[in-house]
Amino acid sequence: MKPTKKPVLVVVKGGDRVGEPVPTYLAEIHGKASFKLPRVAQYIRFVKNEDNEFFDQQVILLCGAKIQTECGFWKSLQTGKVYSEGVTSYDKNKGALVIKNMGPGDFGMYSSAGVGGKFYNVQEKPASG
Repeated sequence: MKPTKKPVLVVVKGGDRVGEPVPTYLAEIHGKASFKLPRVAQYIRFVKNEDNEFFDQQVILLCGAKIQTECGFWKSLQTGKVYSEGVTSYDKNKGALVIKNMGPGDFGMYSSAGVGGKFYNVQEKPASG
């Protein structure tokens, strides 16, 4: 079996200072996740596999007035594969990245793409009952 490549995180910045814990957001499958990130054209996420290990880096370009093509979907930086489980957009009024209809492949660590971006860890909400 061929070993999988794993992304390397050099610095994970949680809050406004290096070393702060990364905030965790719990979301349900087919639910909606919304968390505050600065408005940028490109976001990055690090997704996990079934063993809860980070295994892929993905980027998305959000569609807008200046970006009309090659946008609106998550794309693996390692394989070029396109992922389109949840619908990702940006809510200008709330200043938040929004993912509707969360799928299993949408859970992971999210950030604005760039130096000094804030990270959010998005995990599946445990079943109640």
